[in-house]
Amino acid sequence: MPDFEKIRKTVLPARPFVTKDSNLVFSFPVSSPDGAVCTKEMGAMEQLRLWKVYQDHWCEHKPSITVYYRDEEFLDVIDGIEHLSDKGYIDKAKVGIGGGSYGGYFSALGATRYSEHFAAAIPFVGVTNQLSKVNLTDIPYEIYQVHWTIWPNDNPELYYDRSPVKYSANNRTPTLILHGKEDTRVHPSQSLELYRQLKLHGQAPVRLVWYPGEGHGNKNTQSQLDFNLRTMRWFNHYLKGEGNPKELPPLEVNYELEKLGETSLDAKPKP
Repeated sequence: MPDFEKIRKTVLPARPFVTKDSNLVFSFPVSSPDGAVCTKEMGAMEQLRLWKVYQDHWCEHKPSITVYYRDEEFLDVIDGIEHLSDKGYIDKAKVGIGGGSYGGYFSALGATRYSEHFAAAIPFVGVTNQLSKVNLTDIPYEIYQVHWTIWPNDNPELYYDRSPVKYSANNRTPTLILHGKEDTRVHPSQSLELYRQLKLHGQAPVRLVWYPGEGHGNKNTQSQLDFNLRTMRWFNHYLKGEGNPKELPPLEVNYELEKLGETSLDAKPKP
């Protein structure tokens, strides 16, 4: 504790810890060697490869990946789509995108800013407006320290530039928006904002579905079943041609489980 007090009284930069303001995180600035590459200069796939190396070979301390909201992260995905298309593995006119949390944010960008690359999108508990998100989340310090290193007031234009709602008029992708009504990490209003913007300015079918009693991810089996059936039907409708691409699939989901062959209880005993 005395050492802590000595450090606290120095000029070293200190910030409140992400989850507890009474704890401090100290920064020890050091010069990087010549030729060093910082994570801010790396794309998402490069950061993941670096994380994998640490996981495999550096066991004492496990560094986390700092996710930056930059164009390069999405351009990596688009390059991957083009590569798979060039190889003949996929039809790039029938590519869908979906994910939760950061994946939901990514999917919302795919439905708006990069809509020309995706024939269907399903953002789940995703960020859609970076400006309003910070004011409603339960982890504002993590947003500042891990993802941005600046507050919205420091550069509101940059925050909004990274927001899917800004690009709603670009929307040509049928979009299914899903969110837990009790989410404190990414407030449900984030999905409502995207839905309103796509209804006003988008050029494709859009639907918003709430999950009562669910937070930042579905825990109840009923919600999980609905999520799985609803997302598969959305992709089948718009990617596999099972429905009219200009129309929405039915709102109601059929939860009846088809019997796949005889079960052990139904099977007749062998003679």
